[in-house]
Amino acid sequence: MKSELLSKPINQEEIKDIQERVNENSKLINEMSNKLVNEYCKNLNEYVSFIKSILEDKDHPPTSQELDDFALNIPVLLFFCRRSTREFRN
Repeated sequence: MKSELLSKPINQEEIKDIQERVNENSKLINEMSNKLVNEYCKNLNEYVSFIKSILEDKDHPPTSQELDDFALNIPVLLFFCRRSTREFRN
């Protein structure tokens, strides 16, 4: 049986069609994945952007209290982001 499959000529058009379908499906999966990650991790992304803007402001460096808040809030947001993506998989 295996030797029969190996002895048949390869249909290049069929391979090309399969590859195109795989590429199209991959694009769709990537788009869906990006949309879900953006949705579930939106708060984390926004908070990280907020922190970045504060850290880049050379005229007004962050206070110790702000740095403490960052250190405490990021793990919480990471937890919720991870939990949301885990719920999606189930």
